[in-house]
Amino acid sequence: MATKIFVTGASGHVGSHTVRHLVKLNQDKKYVIKAAAPHIEKERSVLQDLTGQVEILKFDATVKETWELVKGCDCMLIVPPATQNRVEVALQEVEAAKSAGVKFICLLSVADIDNKQMGFGQQFQEIENAITKSGIPHCFMRAAFFMENFLGICQHIKEKGEFSFNVKSDAKFAPIACDDIGKACAFALVDCSKHQGQKYTLTGGELVCCNDVASMMTKLVGKDVKFKQSSVDEAKACLNKAGVPDWQSKGVVELWCLVDQNKSAQCQVSPHFQQITNSKPISLQQFFQEHASCFK
Repeated sequence: MATKIFVTGASGHVGSHTVRHLVKLNQDKKYVIKAAAPHIEKERSVLQDLTGQVEILKFDATVKETWELVKGCDCMLIVPPATQNRVEVALQEVEAAKSAGVKFICLLSVADIDNKQMGFGQQFQEIENAITKSGIPHCFMRAAFFMENFLGICQHIKEKGEFSFNVKSDAKFAPIACDDIGKACAFALVDCSKHQGQKYTLTGGELVCCNDVASMMTKLVGKDVKFKQSSVDEAKACLNKAGVPDWQSKGVVELWCLVDQNKSAQCQVSPHFQQITNSKPISLQQFFQEHASCFK
């Protein structure tokens, strides 16, 4: 009988990449892949080329009637949404998994979960605790800074030739691409027993600083790009102006503060991605090259 895998947040970066990697791992048709998200139109658009290879479902854990969709599934990826009620949504997803008899949960979490000063860490600590208390076998994928977050500075690069964060220009960190996070999640979902009880820190394969990013950008766009360190208040105001809600901008600023102080889990390269997938993560330079049109 085929293993049924339920992926939440399938219209987002990590969820959709997980689905794509599950499809790649499903050449022998061992798995039934169920891609779920609250907004099915967006989901269909993101995954339209996978029609016939995955089941696309409208699932909202805060609507109990949709829990029926999880029944019969063996494994579940929980990707908490980038919304202020993400804890509430994730806890409902855990309850849906319990109700459905799911045998394994893979959770997308954050690298600095143990830092009590970070709001994001507090949110995900509550989610991890709920999964542990549920008694369902699980693993936690504690991801570092997404490379995709750099796409948010493309307009500044185009217009001003500069970008800024509240971090020293030479402070090192190891960002990771969402495609690589999705790959690690997919590998865990198809080999649950191997990853049960694990708490992985997922980083890129190299340490970089904002000076490095500026140099990469300069070569990429063919003009001088500079980094300028901003204050915490300036960084938060800039994010708010760009439409980032206050709770989220506060979390991002806190993350950069940890990097600035060399206290973040992502200030060192973790071997976990390579151990899980037996492959190397994409470099930041390669990521920029693949998204070059965004910055020009």
